[in-house]
Amino acid sequence: METQLVYNIISWLGFGLILLSFVLLSFRKIKAKKIFNILNFFGAAGIAVASVYKQDWILFALSIAWVLTSLTILVLLFTPNKEYKDWTY
Repeated sequence: METQLVYNIISWLGFGLILLSFVLLSFRKIKAKKIFNILNFFGAAGIAVASVYKQDWILFALSIAWVLTSLTILVLLFTPNKEYKDWTY
């Protein structure tokens, strides 16, 4: 498979995961907790990988910020911290 095609597929999958998490949250099918942040983490990571290949550094910076934010929330959600786990919106 051609390298550019692989990166395009990764980018589109990342886009799809982020969009899916947003739609599910908007229609109240999920809460802004584990599933939402897992989808955002992998979606942003996919876009970050593709943006490096395409040398789109602004998109890369945004994606890394998104990855780090999602990762931080996931760490908080998976650690014993009842106060944070009860927080929902």
